[in-house]
Amino acid sequence: MTDAPARVSASKSLAYLLIVIVIVFDQATKHWSLNALNAGRTIEIFWTLRFGPKVRYIGPDVPQEDLIWQDPIPAGTTSYDVAAVKAKIEGTGLSISELVATAWDSARTFRGSDLRGGANGSRIRLEPARNWEGNEPARLKKVLAVLEPIAKESGASIADVIVLAGNIGVEKAAAAAGVKINVPFAPGRGDATQAQTEKRSAVQIGCIFISSLCAD
Repeated sequence: MTDAPARVSASKSLAYLLIVIVIVFDQATKHWSLNALNAGRTIEIFWTLRFGPKVRYIGPDVPQEDLIWQDPIPAGTTSYDVAAVKAKIEGTGLSISELVATAWDSARTFRGSDLRGGANGSRIRLEPARNWEGNEPARLKKVLAVLEPIAKESGASIADVIVLAGNIGVEKAAAAAGVKINVPFAPGRGDATQAQTEKRSAVQIGCIFISSLCAD
């Protein structure tokens, strides 16, 4: 009989909890019934957090506006002379390591789960990626100062020029080892702006590859 009061107290607590749940649920349903459009819109937007770029969306009910976590990227172009751009890069005097490391740093943030990150968008030149320690900011600044004018003069995106420069670096490294190769290249990447880049999620993606970013 000594545990009877404890059982009564527990039963009362459960009853109070159920009452609170009913009240909260009742208020929530009233709010949602009065704001059905907003509620549906909130759910609609919430699910896009896991979808990544907008090009992956299918169906008539997806959000029409661009959302920052979609990593929006303006359309790139293929209307430029790739061979001419390649020749300009080869004449810059940038080293193999500078060419390859910059292209690799630009590409290595790609995340397969939602297809965010990566070379498309050339976000390596924007905050926060351009100052990440793992991207060697001094080296990155030097290389971008050389490649960006080439992109501007040729009409190519900076994203394309960075990737093409990496290809050239690989080809030069192979040639130095006595092997002739031609790394395939497909143009058409776009360049994102700082306003189209969400800093917080960029750090979350980057910390997969740069452990110091995950310290906090």
